[in-house]
Amino acid sequence: MNTTQNNPINTVISAMREVFRKHRYIGIALASATGIGVAIIWLSSHQLIWFALTSDIFNRSAKLKILWTSLGSFATNFTLASQIMIVLVALLSGINIAMLAFYFKRRMAMRSAVGASGFGLVIGTLGVGCSACGSVILSSLIGITSASALISVLACQKDSIAGNM
Repeated sequence: MNTTQNNPINTVISAMREVFRKHRYIGIALASATGIGVAIIWLSSHQLIWFALTSDIFNRSAKLKILWTSLGSFATNFTLASQIMIVLVALLSGINIAMLAFYFKRRMAMRSAVGASGFGLVIGTLGVGCSACGSVILSSLIGITSASALISVLACQKDSIAGNM
């Protein structure tokens, strides 16, 4: 058995090579990494941004200027370790999104019933994800609400779940 072929690191590297051969996925990774990075920076000063955007004091150009200059808080409000973590989280999230887009496109191409498989793929992804991003919580909430709806429908009927014994 070849140990380099079963090495997970080699598998990830070969998958990334295949995905990022296409410039479209590099663009997806960079755009989503930039969006996530900007969102993280803006979340640190969300009260100021919310005030500026909802206030009638500022005109549209002033609001855009406030949004743009608030990105400078990356250099002033975060420590070096926090800055490194923000950049790493944004880059890794961008890579993850690009690889997920590649996976969806390839998976859809392999299926003949694109509509049904695409819907199933999206629902399956929501249920499988990692616990850190909350998709497991989402799927458990869907299960709870579905079970609650079923129980409420059955409870409205004359025969309940316990039945008449």
